Amino acid sequence: MPDRFNTTAAAQVMGDEMPTYIGNYPHKLRAHWSDNLQGVTHSDDHWFFTQLTKLLKFPVTSDLNAPKRPAGASVKKMPKELSEAGYNHFGDPDYLRIGAQGYIFIPVEGKDMDPILAVFKDGVDIEFVGHAVLPSQTCAKHIGRAGWVAFDANDLDHRLLHSSHNRISADYPVYRYKVDFDQLILGTVSLVAADTDLPLTHDDGTPVKIKGYIQGGCFSPDGRLFIISGKGGDDGKGGILAFSSSGDFLFRSVQNKTDSNSFVYRYDSGPLCNEEPEGITWWNVDGLHAPHITGQLHAILLNNNPGTDSIYLKHYRIPG
Repeated sequence: MPDRFNTTAAAQVMGDEMPTYIGNYPHKLRAHWSDNLQGVTHSDDHWFFTQLTKLLKFPVTSDLNAPKRPAGASVKKMPKELSEAGYNHFGDPDYLRIGAQGYIFIPVEGKDMDPILAVFKDGVDIEFVGHAVLPSQTCAKHIGRAGWVAFDANDLDHRLLHSSHNRISADYPVYRYKVDFDQLILGTVSLVAADTDLPLTHDDGTPVKIKGYIQGGCFSPDGRLFIISGKGGDDGKGGILAFSSSGDFLFRSVQNKTDSNSFVYRYDSGPLCNEEPEGITWWNVDGLHAPHITGQLHAILLNNNPGTDSIYLKHYRIPG
């Protein structure tokens, strides 16, 4: 990551609002459900995880370190109409409740395919509603990538969906979309590009450049955007970056704790340990009886092992 991301100064400015790393749980779990884990989100009482072609739903009371899927878990495979069309990669999802009904929104990619938004209805059984192309991220626009989607939880009046290319620069902002929720309730997925996108900038107004592979994103309840990036072979230059609701850079994680920054997201992307950042979500699980898990910000680290991959789920606390 460029030197422009001055974490020491950011820590001094943000003070106690900077996340503090709590620990990992699970820690290096190798299980059937950990293989190719891509993203994470939640409802009021369940975790949702995406693998390449599966959506998993676990009760919050599940012990995520168990080698098997917990009791009460649900699994939804990629719909046949998507896989037959060539789509083969679920990204980092988000969850939104519309009235009494919850929905899971997942970006989906396929080789040389326009990325789409797939929507599922939450319930006793997870039901596929439909899909629509993300119009600002098509192959014709030389983008063709959408690794994450997220709604700004602090802007429920507009409820814009956000996503991005696998890198960010002056030419590649965070894209915003208007989802037609009335049509969604009726069973149709429809969205259009919003009037404005969200450029990410430093405090002097220059564009932020994130060259690492962007894997996930989420919003905090106060409207801060957290983006996680990184990939095998990048020498650990990725991590988690935080921005204000207007796109101003706030702070980023570090590989090792310093006197002024305890916001640690450590990973090894070298040839002998091919670890890769993946999805991220904001969920205050304190008091929800999640076994061995506390905090508000939760981020996946995937170890691309030969055979079945192992995972770490990293947890962070933000006071207040």
